[in-house]
Amino acid sequence: MVLENQDSFKVILYDRAFAEIHEYGLQRINQEELTAGFIKDGKIYFFCSYKSPAGYDNYAINISSGKINQVLIYSDKIKEKFIDWISSGDYALWMGIDKKNSSFVIYNWRNEQDMDTIVYHFKDPAMWESITKSASMFNRSIDVVKIDEAGLPDIQSVSARNKIYLIHDTLFLTMNRNLANTIVYAFDLYNKTVSYRLIKNEPVKLIYDQYLHQNKVSGDYVDNSFLLNGKLYFISASDESLHLIVSDFYNGTQLKYFEVKREDTIDFKNTPVLQEGKALYFNNTKELTKTKQLLRKMTSSHAAIAALQDSLGISITLGSNKEEKQMGLPGYGFSSGSSSFMIGGNGMGSFSKSTWTKAVRFRMLVDSNTFQHIPGDMEPSINDRIDEFSQDIKIPDHAENLLLLEGRYIYIYYDKKKQALFLEQFPF
Repeated sequence: MVLENQDSFKVILYDRAFAEIHEYGLQRINQEELTAGFIKDGKIYFFCSYKSPAGYDNYAINISSGKINQVLIYSDKIKEKFIDWISSGDYALWMGIDKKNSSFVIYNWRNEQDMDTIVYHFKDPAMWESITKSASMFNRSIDVVKIDEAGLPDIQSVSARNKIYLIHDTLFLTMNRNLANTIVYAFDLYNKTVSYRLIKNEPVKLIYDQYLHQNKVSGDYVDNSFLLNGKLYFISASDESLHLIVSDFYNGTQLKYFEVKREDTIDFKNTPVLQEGKALYFNNTKELTKTKQLLRKMTSSHAAIAALQDSLGISITLGSNKEEKQMGLPGYGFSSGSSSFMIGGNGMGSFSKSTWTKAVRFRMLVDSNTFQHIPGDMEPSINDRIDEFSQDIKIPDHAENLLLLEGRYIYIYYDKKKQALFLEQFPF
């Protein structure tokens, strides 16, 4: 566990029973930001970005001796636009795009000073345009998010059409272009190779408009997908119907198909269809009782889907998210005072509570093996359980995180009133 304060880092090493083994303290250089880390070959590595001069400030802590090696590496990679970091296993991945060369770039740190590089150039302009979006007349911004949360990811992430997942030694970029299929780019980190394939999700014949070369589906139509445990969960909505398809991610075999027409009742939902958000007075919740109401909301915004394993099966959340333009730029900083700290860091996994409250959504439960719908009441999600558990605890911003380890959730938080760090275990 890494605790980040304004002027220092504290690194705590635990065993599998979460008994503390070692604790290390480091001074934090001004402007450096904790981004990623892993444990490998008896050392704890963690990596920091450094703004001025641009570069990386990387650390390696020898677990047995406590000796700390620090390496400051200057970088000229200002031409590349940063997407995100991912920490997993013995990987610390920096991901970005080179807009000048229409390329996707991965830097894979092997230790505090050495890294491998994978660069993939998108030759097809349509593919390049799909992972970027127009930010202004002369500029394009990134339209890619990473999925690596232990609990239910935030609504902005699951409604994004392009997602990144790290599974074992492969980084997967999945792309959904509202064309009833999912494009997959697989970046093999070990062999440093890239492969491409197309998963055709939608079995229903779609009517394309007269401009076939533009690949536009006529009428209002949206789709999206989510990857969990080797299965691809694909949702699509049109004016007339809603579809959910579960497929084998690696061979494309369809495992389960759900469909409901606009005038019919959704018989595979376990919860009501709820709408919450600023458009409602006092942020009240509104139930949508008709399927066509849900379809209207979905086709006018971004389709959203997320899957989560629980003790009863696979919990699937389906719905939509409508982006709202806001003044200012998103981000976070450190408040004044010595008590401000972050657990984990920007790229080292994250946890988001109550982020679906400005969405239209419902939940359903399916069997983990057959994917048959399981009717009845559902267990609260891990996010809901943590919301209830922590409602009376004073937790500063960025002072909580969630891990999934060997069939249990580990919720880490700092109690400001008690001025102590706590680890709370939740069953699967």
